[in-house]
Amino acid sequence: KVAGGLVDYLVWPVCENGHWSTAVVANPGLVGSDTFRGDADADESPAIVHLDSGRKIGAHDPKVVYRVLRNFLSFAVGRKLTQKDVPGYGAADMPQQEGEDDCGVYVMMAVEGMAGMA
Repeated sequence: KVAGGLVDYLVWPVCENGHWSTAVVANPGLVGSDTFRGDADADESPAIVHLDSGRKIGAHDPKVVYRVLRNFLSFAVGRKLTQKDVPGYGAADMPQQEGEDDCGVYVMMAVEGMAGMA
């Protein structure tokens, strides 16, 4: 199992073309689990959440972020994972940056917020 089921979240920094965002894999220990069949309660299902303060300017393509993380998780569990296995979501309530150089601050705020939820 990814991370041996010891963590609730994997926090993944994303940087492309000088812009930073964060992706979070929720419930990584359930990825590839024989007991997980995609019909578990949403709070207990593995998922990828992309926190991007540059969403309104199209800074990162979330589909690429989801695909890269699914590929990593697929390698970790030894089988191909699909969107049904690990769905991807954008954080609709993620504040959007006004300046061009504020993304790092937003990444840190997002990580701090996730740490407070754990």
